[in-house]
Amino acid sequence: MYILELTAEIAPYSHTGGLARGIRFLSAALIKRGHDVRVMTPLHYHVVEYFLKQKGGKQPKKISYVEVQTGTFNAHTSSTIKVDIIEYKQNTVNPHIYFIDYADYFLNRSSIYGYHDDFRRFYLFSIACCNWLLNEFRQSKKKPDVIHCHDWHTGYFINALKDNKQYALLSDIPVVFTVHNFKYQNENKFQYMDEAEIDLGKTPLADFNSPILKEQNALTRGMVFAERINTVSPTHAREILLPEYSYNLSAFMPKVKNKLSGILNGLDYHEFDPSTHPQIHYHYTEVNFSKQRKKNKLHLRNVFSLPDNGAAPLFCYVGRMTSQKGLEALLNSMRAILVQFPRAQLISLGDGEDHYCELFWKFTKIFPHQAKVKLIHDVNLPSKIFAGADITLIPSNYEPGGIVTLEALRYGSAPIARRTGGLMDIVTPYSSQTKQGNGFLYNTNTPNLLTRTIRSALKLYQKPKQWNCLVYNCMIYKRAWNEVAIEYERLFVDAKNI
Repeated sequence: MYILELTAEIAPYSHTGGLARGIRFLSAALIKRGHDVRVMTPLHYHVVEYFLKQKGGKQPKKISYVEVQTGTFNAHTSSTIKVDIIEYKQNTVNPHIYFIDYADYFLNRSSIYGYHDDFRRFYLFSIACCNWLLNEFRQSKKKPDVIHCHDWHTGYFINALKDNKQYALLSDIPVVFTVHNFKYQNENKFQYMDEAEIDLGKTPLADFNSPILKEQNALTRGMVFAERINTVSPTHAREILLPEYSYNLSAFMPKVKNKLSGILNGLDYHEFDPSTHPQIHYHYTEVNFSKQRKKNKLHLRNVFSLPDNGAAPLFCYVGRMTSQKGLEALLNSMRAILVQFPRAQLISLGDGEDHYCELFWKFTKIFPHQAKVKLIHDVNLPSKIFAGADITLIPSNYEPGGIVTLEALRYGSAPIARRTGGLMDIVTPYSSQTKQGNGFLYNTNTPNLLTRTIRSALKLYQKPKQWNCLVYNCMIYKRAWNEVAIEYERLFVDAKNI
């Protein structure tokens, strides 16, 4: 199949989290299975920065341009915007990429998201993609067998492709819409509106300069017009129908539930390999991990300027500093744990909302010899952390996927996770009787319940043979991208057969 992926970001060129990495590895897995995979994504500042560092390497080149009509609502604005198409042909194991280049909206912005005009930026991206696809079809008579769109940023594309007569030649292309996080519905805060105000896509998609555009919800419109809707775990596909998880979409989701599914993300077990990964100081496998992980633990303490507390437990948190992640429960719980176990330690890595960054920074001042934090986005440091930390804390209020959990397991860092979303699909509670399971789960996200779960884990930690059995179970857990790709193939075929 010719599969076209539309996304706001893709690793390693531009990425803020799981979305970019997921698309990178899924695309590679689909290519290995014989598919022609291409990606359309904005030419962000980070993309140019990436290629500037690739000295002597192959560079992207401009191949075409398209024009996007802006409408007539603003007499001071040009009636069209010229958008360049930048092509990057990779080797046979990575996808062919088309970067959408309009500097004012992408290249000249220091961040991928977070601007007041994000809705207009990704509308431009979406319409440019539509126009380029139409031009390509008119020239070559070739079009994708399926288009795979990701998150609200591509909802405008789906709406235009399916409902705008200008793209009638393309409207029969099946679209699968994967929503990685239903909370994000652009900067207009649709998730906080009354249910009666939900945009059901019954009005035409507005023009670029129309004041109505900001009031149109790209996420719901994408779900209305897509042939299939997907999210990144089976459990979250069920959760999103509940008010607790739906972000004001509980009245809307039943309307589209018959085309909703969930496919759990995977991990590249070659790239994330503790026996070869360049960021890991002492390599190991599931056979010889015990001594090597202890050495990595000492090295990790040095990296974070913590004292060597020997066999005392080392906890870690790796992820974004946002309300989604249950960080209040984490810090309140760890305050009690670090007081009760004065040799225990916590290291944290991530950036995000100022409020949570400040909470972590203040926490390290209360426990200067037991807690350290690096408030940065670093794609290399997590592997080093998981290779040395005994326990990974994942107290998410909700967690659609769970890529951090998969990485932690790969390196033998036992997860303590809230029973939600992809975490439920990945983590199985460890049983001392059966010696089965790969972590610890708890239900309600309160500091008391999390603290009790941590104490239960520490009781097992005091029994090295049992703990090593748990670590072994963590390391042998597998959810490979090839398995994920097979499930997406079935979903794509299902979308084509509608």
